Amino acid sequence: KLFTLGPQFHGHGNVIFAWQPGGHYVASIGEGQRNLFLFDRRGEQVEEVSLRSTAKVVQLEWDKDGELLAILQQGEGTVMLWRHAEKKLEVLEMNTKDPTWFAWSKVGPQLVIGTARGNLMIYNKRTMKKQTIMGKHTKKITCGAWHPQESIFACGSEDKTITVSTEEGEAALKNEAQDPLRLRCEPSMVQFAGVRSDNPNESYRDKVVSVTLEEKSLLLCNMRDPSKPTELSFQAKYGQLKDYCWFGDGFLVLGFSLGYVVIISSQTQEMSEEVSSVKHHANSLDCICCSRAAGKIASAGDDGIRIISGKDFKEVKSERISVRPESRVTHISWSDDGEILSFATEAGWVYCYLAKLT
Repeated sequence: KLFTLGPQFHGHGNVIFAWQPGGHYVASIGEGQRNLFLFDRRGEQVEEVSLRSTAKVVQLEWDKDGELLAILQQGEGTVMLWRHAEKKLEVLEMNTKDPTWFAWSKVGPQLVIGTARGNLMIYNKRTMKKQTIMGKHTKKITCGAWHPQESIFACGSEDKTITVSTEEGEAALKNEAQDPLRLRCEPSMVQFAGVRSDNPNESYRDKVVSVTLEEKSLLLCNMRDPSKPTELSFQAKYGQLKDYCWFGDGFLVLGFSLGYVVIISSQTQEMSEEVSSVKHHANSLDCICCSRAAGKIASAGDDGIRIISGKDFKEVKSERISVRPESRVTHISWSDDGEILSFATEAGWVYCYLAKLT
């Protein structure tokens, strides 16, 4: 175990945390708390930042360079930015005072912010310019993601559509009739497939947007042919789809409420072939995360953390981590380099483990 951060910092409720890219610092704040803390890799406190209110922090995310930490609080009309080098907290003023979601580009200087009315604001941290795009959606923007290697992002909204946009906010789906993608229900957990090829001749890889529907099924939409999405449905015995991630070369790792971790290869023709389906947790599963760098998958459930090898998708039993039974794990993530596995509980704790490099 590397270190733990407890209720003396976070109070006794839910905690949200975010590791800086490069893994030097981790930021964390407890629900109902006003103070955001920064800790180094040894768990030593390096900074205490006072926010403007105790409103619940719903998103905390560093930009790709680890310079700026964006902070979104429930019901607050602005996004806050912590400038790490200057040790300065600033308000990112918006024309519309209703931010509901944001995400930093994985490759560029842009922060995209979605609002309750379906508008977007794109902030460029280099030029400091802000651009507002009105009417991208007709209702609240609730989820979204940037592509791992390109300057495009997808948003999901309560209006039951998904839009894909360029860094300028323009429609990235060329067939206008299909933009936005209309769904039968509200989307959640929008992601881009991190499908990468090591073959330099295969620079063009299909861009796939994935989205969950009603915690039951997963919709995969290939941007080359967005009008023909593939919907994956799952066995009732798995329970609800709680969390998922893209892993390795086109594998989908899905975590289900009744403790199952299911792995699907999206490279096969059927796209629905289960490579592995194992009940890793006795009663329930809360969240999962994947690390390409570590070559591992971690899942958190009622009986602790399980580490699954990305080579054969079997559990590495020697690396099990037990969690005090009275607190549920609410968030789990790997550091970029795959060296640190961190998770937070609903009782005010953040646990950071040095991953065994096997």
